Amino acid sequence: MVRLLLLLTYHIDVTMMKVAFELMGVIAVITNCSLVALSPSVKEYARGYSDVKYALFFVAAEVCEFSDMQRGAKVM
Repeated sequence: MVRLLLLLTYHIDVTMMKVAFELMGVIAVITNCSLVALSPSVKEYARGYSDVKYALFFVAAEVCEFSDMQRGAKVM
């Protein structure tokens, strides 16, 4: 019985750690895309875009990144 409880506890801990690391990955992607969007050189490159188009471009980039992460694709 003790062995079963230890095995169950280990499984729960590993599952929670997996979820935590996946969440940290999502937060990292959002943070990195936001930092790129705030970069002055990127803002200068996209100076012809309105604020809405500029924001939507980076939202689309984040969505593409998330879909790659969920499919298990390697990001270069």
